[in-house]
Amino acid sequence: MVEVEFLEQLGHKLSEYFGFRIMPKKLYKLKQKQRIKNINTMSIKSLGLPPHFYEPLTENLVQKLTEIIDQYIELYSVPDVNLINNIIKDLSLYFIFNEYGDKYENLINQLKNIGARSYEGKNVDIGVLYCPNTKSLTQLEDLKADIVKLPKKKPITTFFNEEKPFLRLVDNMSLALIIDSEFNVIALLRKRSKGKSLNFILEKEFNSYLKDKLHNTIINFFFEMLKGVVPDINVNNLKMDFNRLYPEQSIRCPEYVYLSVKSNKINIFSKNDFVLTYHNGDWKLKHYNFIRSIIVNHLFLAKIKPLVKSVVASESKIMFKTFQSIINDTDNFVETLLRLSDNNVSSIILLDSTKKKSYRERRKKLEQLEVNAVLKNNSKIPAPTYLSVIKNKNLNMKISNADYYLIESISSVDGALVLDADMRIVSFGEIINTEGKHYPQTYGTGTTAARFSSKNCLSVKISEDGDIYIFGNEELRLKI
Repeated sequence: MVEVEFLEQLGHKLSEYFGFRIMPKKLYKLKQKQRIKNINTMSIKSLGLPPHFYEPLTENLVQKLTEIIDQYIELYSVPDVNLINNIIKDLSLYFIFNEYGDKYENLINQLKNIGARSYEGKNVDIGVLYCPNTKSLTQLEDLKADIVKLPKKKPITTFFNEEKPFLRLVDNMSLALIIDSEFNVIALLRKRSKGKSLNFILEKEFNSYLKDKLHNTIINFFFEMLKGVVPDINVNNLKMDFNRLYPEQSIRCPEYVYLSVKSNKINIFSKNDFVLTYHNGDWKLKHYNFIRSIIVNHLFLAKIKPLVKSVVASESKIMFKTFQSIINDTDNFVETLLRLSDNNVSSIILLDSTKKKSYRERRKKLEQLEVNAVLKNNSKIPAPTYLSVIKNKNLNMKISNADYYLIESISSVDGALVLDADMRIVSFGEIINTEGKHYPQTYGTGTTAARFSSKNCLSVKISEDGDIYIFGNEELRLKI
Protein backbone atom coordinates (compact mmCIF):
# COMPACT_ATOMS: atom_id res chain seq x y z
CA MET A 1 0.00 0.00 0.00
CA VAL A 2 3.03 2.28 0.17
CA GLU A 3 2.83 2.93 -3.56
CA VAL A 4 -0.90 3.76 -3.41
CA GLU A 5 -0.39 6.26 -0.58
CA PHE A 6 2.58 7.76 -2.41
CA LEU A 7 0.57 8.24 -5.62
CA GLU A 8 -2.39 9.76 -3.80
CA GLN A 9 -0.17 12.21 -1.93
CA LEU A 10 1.79 13.01 -5.10
CA GLY A 11 -1.45 13.74 -6.97
CA HIS A 12 -2.66 15.99 -4.15
CA LYS A 13 0.62 17.91 -4.06
CA LEU A 14 0.73 18.25 -7.85
CA SER A 15 -2.83 19.61 -7.81
CA GLU A 16 -1.83 22.27 -5.27
CA TYR A 17 1.31 23.04 -7.24
CA PHE A 18 -0.40 23.47 -10.61
CA GLY A 19 -3.68 24.95 -9.36
CA PHE A 20 -5.94 22.39 -11.04
CA ARG A 21 -6.84 18.78 -10.34
CA ILE A 22 -4.17 16.58 -11.83
CA MET A 23 -3.89 12.94 -10.84
CA PRO A 24 -1.48 10.18 -11.81
CA LYS A 25 -3.36 7.67 -13.96
CA LYS A 26 -1.89 4.17 -14.22
CA LEU A 27 1.04 6.01 -12.77
CA TYR A 28 3.39 3.14 -12.27
CA LYS A 29 4.19 -0.41 -13.23
CA LEU A 30 5.63 -2.55 -10.51
CA LYS A 31 8.67 -4.65 -11.03
CA GLN A 32 11.16 -6.26 -8.68
CA LYS A 33 11.31 -4.84 -5.14
CA GLN A 34 8.20 -2.74 -5.83
CA ARG A 35 10.06 -0.10 -7.81
CA ILE A 36 8.29 2.42 -9.97
CA LYS A 37 9.12 1.81 -13.61
CA ASN A 38 7.53 4.83 -15.21
CA ILE A 39 4.80 7.42 -15.20
CA ASN A 40 2.87 6.98 -18.43
CA THR A 41 -0.11 9.31 -18.24
CA MET A 42 -1.57 12.24 -16.36
CA SER A 43 -5.29 12.81 -15.93
CA ILE A 44 -6.26 16.48 -16.25
CA LYS A 45 -9.76 16.44 -14.80
CA SER A 46 -10.75 19.99 -14.13
CA LEU A 47 -9.49 22.45 -16.75
CA GLY A 48 -12.28 21.67 -19.21
CA LEU A 49 -9.98 22.47 -22.16
CA PRO A 50 -9.23 20.72 -25.45
CA PRO A 51 -5.85 18.90 -25.34
CA HIS A 52 -4.25 21.55 -27.62
CA PHE A 53 -3.92 23.83 -24.63
CA TYR A 54 -2.29 21.54 -22.07
CA GLU A 55 -0.55 18.67 -23.87
CA PRO A 56 2.85 20.45 -24.16
CA LEU A 57 2.93 20.87 -20.38
CA THR A 58 1.79 17.34 -19.50
CA GLU A 59 4.15 15.65 -21.95
CA ASN A 60 7.14 17.46 -20.46
CA LEU A 61 5.84 16.88 -16.95
CA VAL A 62 5.40 13.13 -17.38
CA GLN A 63 8.89 12.74 -18.83
CA LYS A 64 10.62 14.74 -16.12
CA LEU A 65 8.62 13.31 -13.21
CA THR A 66 9.54 9.83 -14.37
CA GLU A 67 13.23 10.74 -14.34
CA ILE A 68 13.13 12.45 -10.94
CA ILE A 69 11.14 9.70 -9.21
CA ASP A 70 13.34 6.98 -10.69
CA GLN A 71 16.36 8.72 -9.18
CA TYR A 72 14.70 8.85 -5.78
CA ILE A 73 13.76 5.18 -6.01
CA GLU A 74 17.37 4.31 -6.82
CA LEU A 75 18.43 6.12 -3.65
CA TYR A 76 15.65 5.05 -1.27
CA SER A 77 14.34 1.78 -2.79
CA VAL A 78 10.65 2.56 -2.13
CA PRO A 79 8.52 5.65 -2.85
CA ASP A 80 8.29 7.72 0.34
CA VAL A 81 5.62 10.39 0.82
CA ASN A 82 8.17 12.43 2.77
CA LEU A 83 10.13 12.87 -0.46
CA ILE A 84 7.27 14.50 -2.39
CA ASN A 85 8.28 18.07 -1.46
CA ASN A 86 11.78 17.31 -2.75
CA ILE A 87 10.30 15.99 -5.99
CA ILE A 88 8.33 19.22 -6.44
CA LYS A 89 11.48 21.25 -5.66
CA ASP A 90 13.55 19.36 -8.24
CA LEU A 91 10.76 19.67 -10.81
CA SER A 92 10.67 23.44 -10.26
CA LEU A 93 14.44 23.78 -10.58
CA TYR A 94 14.32 21.79 -13.81
CA PHE A 95 11.61 24.08 -15.21
CA ILE A 96 13.82 27.11 -14.45
CA PHE A 97 17.32 25.91 -15.34
CA ASN A 98 16.71 22.73 -17.39
CA GLU A 99 18.70 21.00 -14.63
CA TYR A 100 18.32 20.48 -10.92
CA GLY A 101 20.61 19.86 -7.98
CA ASP A 102 22.34 21.51 -5.03
CA LYS A 103 23.92 24.23 -7.18
CA TYR A 104 20.52 25.58 -8.23
CA GLU A 105 18.87 25.06 -4.86
CA ASN A 106 21.69 27.06 -3.25
CA LEU A 107 21.01 30.01 -5.56
CA ILE A 108 17.32 30.06 -4.61
CA ASN A 109 18.22 29.88 -0.91
CA GLN A 110 20.74 32.71 -1.30
CA LEU A 111 18.12 34.90 -2.97
CA LYS A 112 15.59 34.01 -0.28
CA ASN A 113 18.05 35.04 2.43
CA ILE A 114 18.90 38.28 0.62
CA GLY A 115 15.19 39.05 0.23
CA ALA A 116 14.68 38.56 3.97
CA ARG A 117 17.23 41.28 4.75
CA SER A 118 16.52 44.98 5.09
CA TYR A 119 18.49 48.16 4.47
CA GLU A 120 17.94 50.99 6.93
CA GLY A 121 14.57 49.55 7.87
CA LYS A 122 13.33 49.07 4.31
CA ASN A 123 12.59 45.68 2.78
CA VAL A 124 14.96 44.49 0.08
CA ASP A 125 13.52 44.17 -3.44
CA ILE A 126 15.95 43.03 -6.10
CA GLY A 127 15.87 41.87 -9.70
CA VAL A 128 18.28 39.19 -10.93
CA LEU A 129 18.84 38.18 -14.55
CA TYR A 130 20.41 34.77 -15.08
CA CYS A 131 22.27 34.77 -18.40
CA PRO A 132 23.82 31.36 -19.08
CA ASN A 133 25.05 32.13 -22.60
CA THR A 134 26.01 34.87 -25.06
CA LYS A 135 22.60 34.87 -26.73
CA SER A 136 20.85 35.78 -23.49
CA LEU A 137 23.22 38.70 -22.92
CA THR A 138 22.63 39.90 -26.50
CA GLN A 139 18.89 39.91 -25.86
CA LEU A 140 19.37 42.13 -22.81
CA GLU A 141 21.28 44.57 -24.99
CA ASP A 142 18.16 44.91 -27.14
CA LEU A 143 16.09 46.12 -24.19
CA LYS A 144 15.62 49.81 -23.50
CA ALA A 145 18.23 49.72 -20.73
CA ASP A 146 21.99 50.00 -20.26
CA ILE A 147 24.36 47.20 -19.28
CA VAL A 148 27.00 48.36 -16.82
CA LYS A 149 29.84 45.83 -16.70
CA LEU A 150 31.59 45.37 -13.37
CA PRO A 151 35.40 45.32 -13.08
CA LYS A 152 35.38 41.99 -11.26
CA LYS A 153 32.79 39.24 -11.06
CA LYS A 154 31.70 38.11 -7.60
CA PRO A 155 29.41 35.44 -6.11
CA ILE A 156 26.01 36.98 -5.44
CA THR A 157 26.17 36.70 -1.64
CA THR A 158 29.70 38.17 -1.55
CA PHE A 159 28.52 41.00 -3.79
CA PHE A 160 25.90 42.17 -1.27
CA ASN A 161 28.02 41.47 1.80
CA GLU A 162 30.96 43.55 0.57
CA GLU A 163 28.95 46.51 -0.68
CA LYS A 164 25.77 46.77 1.38
CA PRO A 165 24.38 49.89 -0.37
CA PHE A 166 23.56 47.59 -3.29
CA LEU A 167 20.81 46.11 -1.09
CA ARG A 168 19.00 49.40 -1.66
CA LEU A 169 20.30 50.27 -5.11
CA VAL A 170 19.35 47.02 -6.86
CA ASP A 171 15.69 47.88 -6.45
CA ASN A 172 14.23 46.07 -9.48
CA MET A 173 13.04 49.45 -10.72
CA SER A 174 16.14 51.30 -11.91
CA LEU A 175 18.80 48.62 -11.36
CA ALA A 176 18.98 44.83 -11.58
CA LEU A 177 21.79 42.29 -11.34
CA ILE A 178 23.11 40.19 -14.21
CA ILE A 179 24.63 36.83 -13.22
CA ASP A 180 26.41 34.24 -15.35
CA SER A 181 26.09 30.45 -15.56
CA GLU A 182 28.09 30.09 -12.32
CA PHE A 183 25.85 32.62 -10.54
CA ASN A 184 28.55 35.28 -10.35
CA VAL A 185 27.47 38.91 -10.61
CA ILE A 186 29.04 40.21 -13.84
CA ALA A 187 27.08 43.41 -14.60
CA LEU A 188 24.16 45.66 -13.74
CA LEU A 189 21.13 46.40 -15.90
CA ARG A 190 20.26 50.09 -15.55
CA LYS A 191 17.06 51.79 -16.65
CA ARG A 192 17.39 54.78 -18.89
CA SER A 193 16.14 58.21 -17.88
CA LYS A 194 12.71 57.84 -19.44
CA GLY A 195 10.26 54.98 -19.60
CA LYS A 196 8.85 52.25 -17.40
CA SER A 197 10.62 50.44 -14.57
CA LEU A 198 12.90 47.49 -15.26
CA ASN A 199 10.39 45.19 -13.60
CA PHE A 200 7.70 46.40 -16.02
CA ILE A 201 9.98 46.05 -19.05
CA LEU A 202 11.13 42.54 -18.13
CA GLU A 203 7.70 41.20 -17.21
CA LYS A 204 6.32 42.64 -20.45
CA GLU A 205 8.97 40.72 -22.43
CA PHE A 206 7.87 37.45 -20.90
CA ASN A 207 4.14 38.23 -21.04
CA SER A 208 4.43 39.11 -24.74
CA TYR A 209 6.20 35.82 -25.38
CA LEU A 210 3.48 33.91 -23.49
CA LYS A 211 0.66 35.63 -25.35
CA ASP A 212 2.26 35.19 -28.78
CA LYS A 213 2.89 31.51 -28.13
CA LEU A 214 -0.69 30.97 -26.99
CA HIS A 215 -2.03 32.86 -30.01
CA ASN A 216 -0.40 30.27 -32.28
CA THR A 217 -2.05 27.49 -30.27
CA ILE A 218 -5.41 29.26 -30.49
CA ILE A 219 -5.10 29.67 -34.27
CA ASN A 220 -4.44 25.96 -34.72
CA PHE A 221 -7.32 25.11 -32.38
CA PHE A 222 -9.61 27.49 -34.29
CA PHE A 223 -9.02 25.79 -37.63
CA GLU A 224 -9.23 22.31 -36.11
CA MET A 225 -12.59 23.29 -34.61
CA LEU A 226 -13.83 24.51 -38.00
CA LYS A 227 -12.78 21.29 -39.64
CA GLY A 228 -14.46 19.23 -36.92
CA VAL A 229 -17.78 21.06 -37.21
CA VAL A 230 -17.77 21.44 -41.01
CA PRO A 231 -15.79 18.44 -42.38
CA ASP A 232 -15.93 19.54 -46.02
CA ILE A 233 -14.77 23.11 -45.34
CA ASN A 234 -11.64 24.20 -47.22
CA VAL A 235 -9.42 24.98 -44.24
CA ASN A 236 -6.39 25.82 -46.39
CA ASN A 237 -8.25 28.62 -48.19
CA LEU A 238 -9.50 29.96 -44.87
CA LYS A 239 -5.96 29.89 -43.48
CA MET A 240 -4.75 31.89 -46.47
CA ASP A 241 -7.54 34.43 -45.91
CA PHE A 242 -6.67 34.61 -42.22
CA ASN A 243 -2.94 35.09 -42.86
CA ARG A 244 -3.69 37.93 -45.28
CA LEU A 245 -5.79 39.69 -42.67
CA TYR A 246 -3.55 38.85 -39.72
CA PRO A 247 0.05 38.15 -40.84
CA GLU A 248 1.95 35.70 -38.66
CA GLN A 249 4.47 37.29 -36.31
CA SER A 250 7.72 35.74 -35.16
CA ILE A 251 7.91 34.83 -31.49
CA ARG A 252 10.81 36.20 -29.47
CA CYS A 253 11.79 33.67 -26.83
CA PRO A 254 13.75 35.09 -23.87
CA GLU A 255 16.91 33.08 -23.28
CA TYR A 256 17.55 34.66 -19.90
CA VAL A 257 15.74 33.93 -16.64
CA TYR A 258 14.30 36.79 -14.61
CA LEU A 259 14.10 36.33 -10.82
CA SER A 260 12.14 39.04 -9.03
CA VAL A 261 12.78 39.00 -5.28
CA LYS A 262 10.40 40.91 -3.04
CA SER A 263 10.84 40.39 0.69
CA ASN A 264 10.88 36.59 1.04
CA LYS A 265 8.92 35.84 -2.15
CA ILE A 266 10.57 35.03 -5.47
CA ASN A 267 8.77 35.21 -8.82
CA ILE A 268 10.65 33.44 -11.60
CA PHE A 269 10.07 34.08 -15.31
CA SER A 270 11.62 31.78 -17.92
CA LYS A 271 10.85 30.60 -21.45
CA ASN A 272 8.26 28.18 -20.10
CA ASP A 273 4.55 28.94 -20.44
CA PHE A 274 4.20 29.83 -16.78
CA VAL A 275 5.65 31.72 -13.82
CA LEU A 276 7.09 29.92 -10.80
CA THR A 277 6.89 31.36 -7.30
CA TYR A 278 8.81 30.36 -4.19
CA HIS A 279 7.40 31.58 -0.89
CA ASN A 280 7.82 30.32 2.68
CA GLY A 281 9.45 27.13 1.44
CA ASP A 282 6.64 26.27 -1.00
CA TRP A 283 6.79 26.17 -4.79
CA LYS A 284 3.81 27.18 -6.92
CA LEU A 285 3.40 27.08 -10.68
CA LYS A 286 1.21 29.88 -12.07
CA HIS A 287 0.09 29.07 -15.59
CA TYR A 288 -1.45 32.39 -16.66
CA ASN A 289 -1.92 31.07 -20.19
CA PHE A 290 -4.40 28.58 -18.76
CA ILE A 291 -6.52 31.54 -17.62
CA ARG A 292 -6.39 32.89 -21.17
CA SER A 293 -7.12 29.44 -22.61
CA ILE A 294 -10.18 28.86 -20.43
CA ILE A 295 -11.62 32.27 -21.35
CA VAL A 296 -10.84 31.88 -25.08
CA ASN A 297 -12.50 28.46 -25.11
CA HIS A 298 -15.54 29.87 -23.30
CA LEU A 299 -15.89 32.71 -25.81
CA PHE A 300 -15.42 30.36 -28.77
CA LEU A 301 -18.31 28.23 -27.55
CA ALA A 302 -20.49 31.31 -27.07
CA LYS A 303 -19.57 33.34 -30.16
CA ILE A 304 -18.09 31.22 -32.94
CA LYS A 305 -18.93 27.53 -32.71
CA PRO A 306 -22.74 28.04 -33.01
CA LEU A 307 -22.14 29.99 -36.23
CA VAL A 308 -19.50 28.09 -38.18
CA LYS A 309 -21.93 25.80 -39.99
CA SER A 310 -23.39 28.81 -41.77
CA VAL A 311 -19.99 30.18 -42.77
CA VAL A 312 -19.72 31.24 -46.39
CA ALA A 313 -16.84 32.93 -48.14
CA SER A 314 -18.45 36.36 -47.89
CA GLU A 315 -18.72 36.03 -44.10
CA SER A 316 -15.25 34.64 -43.46
CA LYS A 317 -13.84 38.13 -42.93
CA ILE A 318 -16.48 38.81 -40.27
CA MET A 319 -15.69 35.48 -38.62
CA PHE A 320 -11.98 36.27 -38.53
CA LYS A 321 -12.68 39.68 -37.01
CA THR A 322 -14.74 37.96 -34.34
CA PHE A 323 -11.89 35.53 -33.76
CA GLN A 324 -9.41 38.40 -33.46
CA SER A 325 -11.68 40.29 -31.08
CA ILE A 326 -11.85 37.21 -28.84
CA ILE A 327 -8.05 37.12 -28.60
CA ASN A 328 -7.76 40.87 -27.95
CA ASP A 329 -10.62 40.91 -25.44
CA THR A 330 -9.13 37.94 -23.60
CA ASP A 331 -5.68 39.55 -23.41
CA ASN A 332 -7.16 42.77 -22.00
CA PHE A 333 -9.41 40.90 -19.57
CA VAL A 334 -6.60 38.73 -18.20
CA GLU A 335 -4.36 41.78 -17.76
CA THR A 336 -7.16 43.35 -15.72
CA LEU A 337 -7.58 40.19 -13.63
CA LEU A 338 -3.87 40.02 -12.86
CA ARG A 339 -3.82 43.68 -11.88
CA LEU A 340 -6.83 43.19 -9.58
CA SER A 341 -5.03 40.18 -8.11
CA ASP A 342 -1.79 42.14 -7.56
CA ASN A 343 -3.80 44.83 -5.77
CA ASN A 344 -5.71 42.24 -3.68
CA VAL A 345 -9.09 43.49 -4.89
CA SER A 346 -11.64 40.98 -3.61
CA SER A 347 -14.22 40.55 -6.38
CA ILE A 348 -16.46 38.23 -8.38
CA ILE A 349 -16.70 38.57 -12.16
CA LEU A 350 -19.26 36.58 -14.18
CA LEU A 351 -18.71 36.01 -17.90
CA ASP A 352 -22.01 35.04 -19.49
CA SER A 353 -22.37 31.97 -21.72
CA THR A 354 -25.44 32.89 -23.79
CA LYS A 355 -24.87 31.68 -27.36
CA LYS A 356 -24.82 34.31 -30.09
CA LYS A 357 -27.23 33.85 -32.99
CA SER A 358 -25.42 36.15 -35.39
CA TYR A 359 -22.06 37.87 -35.71
CA ARG A 360 -23.65 41.28 -35.32
CA GLU A 361 -25.82 40.49 -32.31
CA ARG A 362 -25.19 42.57 -29.19
CA ARG A 363 -26.81 42.15 -25.80
CA LYS A 364 -27.05 45.08 -23.45
CA LYS A 365 -29.65 43.94 -20.92
CA LEU A 366 -29.13 41.69 -17.95
CA GLU A 367 -32.43 39.90 -18.42
CA GLN A 368 -31.23 38.63 -21.83
CA LEU A 369 -28.31 36.73 -20.31
CA GLU A 370 -28.22 33.21 -18.89
CA VAL A 371 -26.42 34.45 -15.79
CA ASN A 372 -29.58 36.40 -14.90
CA ALA A 373 -31.11 33.14 -13.65
CA VAL A 374 -28.81 32.90 -10.63
CA LEU A 375 -29.06 36.53 -9.52
CA LYS A 376 -31.22 37.61 -6.62
CA ASN A 377 -32.66 40.80 -8.06
CA ASN A 378 -33.11 39.53 -11.60
CA SER A 379 -36.21 41.59 -12.33
CA LYS A 380 -35.27 45.00 -10.97
CA ILE A 381 -36.78 47.78 -13.05
CA PRO A 382 -35.78 50.49 -13.62
CA ALA A 383 -32.01 50.04 -13.60
CA PRO A 384 -30.26 51.77 -10.68
CA THR A 385 -28.77 55.18 -11.42
CA TYR A 386 -25.28 54.01 -10.45
CA LEU A 387 -25.19 51.78 -13.55
CA SER A 388 -24.84 54.95 -15.64
CA VAL A 389 -21.10 54.90 -14.86
CA ILE A 390 -20.65 51.94 -17.22
CA LYS A 391 -22.39 53.68 -20.15
CA ASN A 392 -20.72 55.55 -22.96
CA LYS A 393 -23.13 57.29 -25.33
CA ASN A 394 -25.89 54.95 -24.11
CA LEU A 395 -23.81 51.88 -24.92
CA ASN A 396 -22.35 49.57 -22.31
CA MET A 397 -18.58 49.97 -22.19
CA LYS A 398 -16.29 47.09 -23.05
CA ILE A 399 -13.98 46.20 -20.21
CA SER A 400 -10.99 46.94 -22.47
CA ASN A 401 -12.19 50.53 -22.97
CA ALA A 402 -12.87 51.26 -19.31
CA ASP A 403 -10.31 52.89 -17.05
CA TYR A 404 -8.65 50.34 -14.78
CA TYR A 405 -9.46 52.35 -11.64
CA LEU A 406 -13.13 52.35 -12.61
CA ILE A 407 -12.96 48.55 -13.02
CA GLU A 408 -11.30 48.28 -9.62
CA SER A 409 -14.02 50.43 -8.06
CA ILE A 410 -16.98 48.56 -9.54
CA SER A 411 -15.31 45.20 -8.83
CA SER A 412 -15.04 46.23 -5.17
CA VAL A 413 -18.77 46.91 -4.86
CA ASP A 414 -20.52 44.16 -2.91
CA GLY A 415 -21.87 41.70 -5.46
CA ALA A 416 -20.78 40.47 -8.88
CA LEU A 417 -19.57 42.30 -11.98
CA VAL A 418 -21.39 40.87 -15.03
CA LEU A 419 -19.92 40.75 -18.56
CA ASP A 420 -21.52 39.45 -21.73
CA ALA A 421 -19.66 37.40 -24.36
CA ASP A 422 -18.53 40.63 -26.06
CA MET A 423 -16.83 41.67 -22.81
CA ARG A 424 -19.30 44.49 -22.34
CA ILE A 425 -20.01 45.50 -18.75
CA VAL A 426 -23.70 44.68 -18.31
CA SER A 427 -24.01 45.29 -14.58
CA PHE A 428 -22.20 45.25 -11.25
CA GLY A 429 -23.12 44.90 -7.58
CA GLU A 430 -25.35 41.95 -8.49
CA ILE A 431 -26.14 39.61 -5.59
CA ILE A 432 -25.97 35.90 -6.38
CA ASN A 433 -28.83 33.82 -4.99
CA THR A 434 -27.09 30.74 -3.58
CA GLU A 435 -30.35 29.34 -2.14
CA GLY A 436 -28.53 27.86 0.81
CA LYS A 437 -26.15 25.99 -1.47
CA HIS A 438 -23.12 24.39 0.18
CA TYR A 439 -20.14 22.61 -1.32
CA PRO A 440 -17.64 20.38 0.45
CA GLN A 441 -14.20 21.99 0.83
CA THR A 442 -15.51 25.34 -0.43
CA TYR A 443 -15.30 28.02 2.24
CA GLY A 444 -16.63 31.56 2.36
CA THR A 445 -19.85 33.04 1.03
CA GLY A 446 -18.09 34.73 -1.89
CA THR A 447 -16.41 31.55 -3.09
CA THR A 448 -19.66 29.61 -2.69
CA ALA A 449 -21.53 32.26 -4.68
CA ALA A 450 -18.90 32.23 -7.43
CA ARG A 451 -19.03 28.44 -7.67
CA PHE A 452 -22.83 28.31 -7.71
CA SER A 453 -23.14 31.01 -10.38
CA SER A 454 -20.84 29.05 -12.70
CA LYS A 455 -23.74 26.78 -13.60
CA ASN A 456 -24.81 29.60 -15.97
CA CYS A 457 -21.52 31.28 -16.82
CA LEU A 458 -17.78 31.29 -16.35
CA SER A 459 -17.11 32.66 -12.88
CA VAL A 460 -13.91 34.32 -11.68
CA LYS A 461 -13.29 34.94 -7.99
CA ILE A 462 -10.38 37.05 -6.74
CA SER A 463 -9.72 36.65 -3.03
CA GLU A 464 -8.41 39.24 -0.59
CA ASP A 465 -4.95 37.64 -0.72
CA GLY A 466 -4.87 37.83 -4.52
CA ASP A 467 -5.66 34.21 -5.42
CA ILE A 468 -7.63 33.80 -8.66
CA TYR A 469 -10.28 31.06 -8.81
CA ILE A 470 -12.05 30.09 -12.04
CA PHE A 471 -15.25 28.05 -11.81
CA GLY A 472 -17.24 26.36 -14.58
CA ASN A 473 -20.23 23.99 -14.28
CA GLU A 474 -20.04 24.41 -10.48
CA GLU A 475 -16.51 22.95 -10.37
CA LEU A 476 -13.19 24.63 -9.65
CA ARG A 477 -11.23 24.63 -12.90
CA LEU A 478 -8.16 26.60 -11.92
CA LYS A 479 -6.67 28.34 -8.88
CA ILE A 480 -3.67 30.62 -9.30
